[in-house]
Amino acid sequence: MADISGYTAFVAGTEADHSQEILAELMEAISRSFGGKLTVDQVEGDALCCTTERTDVGVTDWLRETYRIFHRRLRDIRSATTCPCRACATVQDLGLKFVVHRGSFSRYEVAGRVQLHGNDVNLVHRLLKNTVPGREYLLATAAASSTWPEASAPSSSRRHSATTSATSMRRIST
Repeated sequence: MADISGYTAFVAGTEADHSQEILAELMEAISRSFGGKLTVDQVEGDALCCTTERTDVGVTDWLRETYRIFHRRLRDIRSATTCPCRACATVQDLGLKFVVHRGSFSRYEVAGRVQLHGNDVNLVHRLLKNTVPGREYLLATAAASSTWPEASAPSSSRRHSATTSATSMRRIST
Protein backbone atom coordinates (compact mmCIF):
# COMPACT_ATOMS: atom_id res chain seq x y z
CA MET A 1 0.00 0.00 0.00
CA ALA A 2 1.34 3.39 -0.99
CA ASP A 3 -0.20 6.22 1.02
CA ILE A 4 0.25 9.99 0.75
CA SER A 5 0.97 11.44 4.20
CA GLY A 6 -0.59 14.77 5.05
CA TYR A 7 -3.47 14.25 2.61
CA THR A 8 -6.34 15.03 4.98
CA ALA A 9 -4.81 18.28 6.29
CA PHE A 10 -3.81 19.28 2.76
CA VAL A 11 -7.34 18.81 1.41
CA ALA A 12 -8.95 20.47 4.44
CA GLY A 13 -6.63 23.48 4.43
CA THR A 14 -6.32 24.26 0.73
CA GLU A 15 -8.33 25.30 -2.30
CA ALA A 16 -10.21 22.38 -3.83
CA ASP A 17 -9.34 22.95 -7.48
CA HIS A 18 -5.57 23.15 -7.03
CA SER A 19 -5.34 20.50 -4.31
CA GLN A 20 -7.33 18.08 -6.48
CA GLU A 21 -5.09 18.72 -9.47
CA ILE A 22 -1.91 18.30 -7.40
CA LEU A 23 -3.11 15.10 -5.73
CA ALA A 24 -4.25 13.63 -9.05
CA GLU A 25 -0.78 14.33 -10.51
CA LEU A 26 0.95 12.73 -7.52
CA MET A 27 -1.27 9.64 -7.50
CA GLU A 28 -0.73 9.21 -11.24
CA ALA A 29 3.05 9.59 -10.79
CA ILE A 30 3.03 6.91 -8.09
CA SER A 31 0.96 4.58 -10.26
CA ARG A 32 3.17 5.11 -13.34
CA SER A 33 6.30 4.51 -11.28
CA PHE A 34 5.22 0.92 -10.68
CA GLY A 35 5.68 0.27 -14.41
CA GLY A 36 3.60 -2.90 -14.33
CA LYS A 37 5.68 -4.42 -11.52
CA LEU A 38 2.88 -3.80 -9.05
CA THR A 39 -0.80 -4.05 -9.95
CA VAL A 40 -2.91 -1.19 -8.65
CA ASP A 41 -6.00 -3.04 -7.46
CA GLN A 42 -7.74 -0.24 -5.61
CA VAL A 43 -7.49 3.53 -5.39
CA GLU A 44 -8.55 4.65 -1.93
CA GLY A 45 -8.48 8.44 -1.82
CA ASP A 46 -4.85 9.07 -0.88
CA ALA A 47 -3.69 5.47 -1.18
CA LEU A 48 -3.01 2.87 -3.84
CA CYS A 49 -3.60 -0.71 -2.77
CA CYS A 50 -1.30 -2.86 -4.89
CA THR A 51 -0.42 -6.50 -5.33
CA THR A 52 2.46 -8.41 -6.89
CA GLU A 53 3.61 -11.99 -7.19
CA ARG A 54 7.14 -10.98 -6.17
CA THR A 55 8.10 -11.59 -2.57
CA ASP A 56 11.83 -10.81 -2.63
CA VAL A 57 13.57 -7.69 -1.42
CA GLY A 58 13.44 -6.27 -4.97
CA VAL A 59 10.03 -4.91 -4.04
CA THR A 60 11.74 -2.40 -1.75
CA ASP A 61 13.91 -1.23 -4.65
CA TRP A 62 10.73 -0.48 -6.61
CA LEU A 63 9.33 1.45 -3.67
CA ARG A 64 12.54 3.47 -3.27
CA GLU A 65 12.27 4.45 -6.94
CA THR A 66 8.61 5.41 -6.42
CA TYR A 67 9.69 7.55 -3.45
CA ARG A 68 12.29 9.33 -5.61
CA ILE A 69 9.76 9.92 -8.40
CA PHE A 70 7.19 11.22 -5.92
CA HIS A 71 9.64 13.73 -4.46
CA ARG A 72 10.90 14.77 -7.87
CA ARG A 73 7.28 15.49 -8.86
CA LEU A 74 6.74 17.50 -5.65
CA ARG A 75 9.84 19.60 -6.43
CA ASP A 76 8.71 20.11 -10.03
CA ILE A 77 5.24 21.23 -8.96
CA ARG A 78 6.65 23.61 -6.35
CA SER A 79 9.30 25.12 -8.63
CA ALA A 80 7.04 25.43 -11.69
CA THR A 81 4.31 27.44 -10.00
CA THR A 82 4.00 31.11 -9.27
CA CYS A 83 0.57 30.54 -7.77
CA PRO A 84 0.28 31.91 -4.22
CA CYS A 85 -2.63 29.66 -3.21
CA ARG A 86 -2.30 27.45 -0.10
CA ALA A 87 -2.30 24.22 -2.15
CA CYS A 88 0.63 25.30 -4.31
CA ALA A 89 2.47 26.89 -1.36
CA THR A 90 2.21 23.83 0.92
CA VAL A 91 2.63 20.94 -1.52
CA GLN A 92 6.00 20.13 0.08
CA ASP A 93 4.16 19.19 3.28
CA LEU A 94 2.98 15.97 1.62
CA GLY A 95 4.92 12.75 2.09
CA LEU A 96 4.80 9.10 1.07
CA LYS A 97 4.66 5.98 3.21
CA PHE A 98 4.44 2.30 2.32
CA VAL A 99 3.08 -0.76 4.09
CA VAL A 100 4.30 -4.07 2.67
CA HIS A 101 2.73 -7.38 3.65
CA ARG A 102 2.58 -10.87 2.18
CA GLY A 103 -0.60 -12.82 2.71
CA SER A 104 -3.77 -14.26 1.29
CA PHE A 105 -6.59 -12.37 -0.37
CA SER A 106 -9.30 -12.72 -2.95
CA ARG A 107 -10.76 -10.34 -5.49
CA TYR A 108 -14.35 -9.49 -6.29
CA GLU A 109 -16.06 -6.70 -8.21
CA VAL A 110 -18.44 -3.99 -7.12
CA ALA A 111 -19.83 -1.66 -9.79
CA GLY A 112 -17.13 -2.85 -12.18
CA ARG A 113 -14.28 -2.09 -9.78
CA VAL A 114 -11.98 -4.67 -8.22
CA GLN A 115 -12.04 -5.00 -4.45
CA LEU A 116 -9.60 -6.99 -2.35
CA HIS A 117 -10.94 -9.15 0.45
CA GLY A 118 -9.42 -11.00 3.38
CA ASN A 119 -7.88 -10.74 6.82
CA ASP A 120 -4.48 -9.86 5.35
CA VAL A 121 -6.06 -6.96 3.45
CA ASN A 122 -7.58 -5.75 6.71
CA LEU A 123 -4.18 -6.04 8.40
CA VAL A 124 -2.55 -3.71 5.86
CA HIS A 125 -5.28 -1.13 6.40
CA ARG A 126 -4.88 -1.36 10.18
CA LEU A 127 -1.12 -0.93 9.86
CA LEU A 128 -1.64 2.35 8.01
CA LYS A 129 -3.25 3.68 11.19
CA ASN A 130 -0.15 3.43 13.33
CA THR A 131 1.87 5.62 15.66
CA VAL A 132 5.13 5.53 13.74
CA PRO A 133 6.75 8.93 14.22
CA GLY A 134 7.42 10.63 10.93
CA ARG A 135 5.42 10.86 7.76
CA GLU A 136 7.63 8.86 5.39
CA TYR A 137 8.64 5.26 5.95
CA LEU A 138 8.45 1.70 4.76
CA LEU A 139 6.66 -0.59 7.21
CA ALA A 140 7.10 -4.28 6.34
CA THR A 141 5.47 -7.10 8.23
CA ALA A 142 7.49 -10.11 9.30
CA ALA A 143 5.55 -12.12 6.69
CA ALA A 144 6.81 -9.80 3.94
CA SER A 145 10.41 -9.47 5.09
CA SER A 146 10.92 -13.12 6.08
CA THR A 147 12.02 -14.03 2.54
CA TRP A 148 14.44 -11.11 2.25
CA PRO A 149 18.17 -11.62 2.86
CA GLU A 150 19.11 -10.41 6.33
CA ALA A 151 21.42 -7.68 4.99
CA SER A 152 18.69 -6.31 2.73
CA ALA A 153 15.76 -6.35 5.13
CA PRO A 154 14.65 -3.03 6.59
CA SER A 155 16.33 -2.25 9.86
CA SER A 156 14.27 -2.93 12.93
CA SER A 157 14.78 0.47 14.48
CA ARG A 158 11.31 0.27 15.91
CA ARG A 159 9.04 -2.70 16.56
CA HIS A 160 5.29 -2.61 16.14
CA SER A 161 2.88 -5.40 16.76
CA ALA A 162 -0.38 -6.24 15.10
CA THR A 163 -2.26 -9.48 15.00
CA THR A 164 0.80 -10.94 13.31
CA SER A 165 4.36 -10.92 14.58
CA ALA A 166 6.41 -7.74 14.83
CA THR A 167 7.11 -5.64 11.81
CA SER A 168 10.22 -3.93 10.53
CA MET A 169 10.35 -0.23 9.83
CA ARG A 170 12.87 1.99 8.11
CA ARG A 171 12.97 5.51 6.88
CA ILE A 172 13.09 5.67 3.14
CA SER A 173 16.18 7.30 1.72
CA THR A 174 16.96 8.42 -1.80
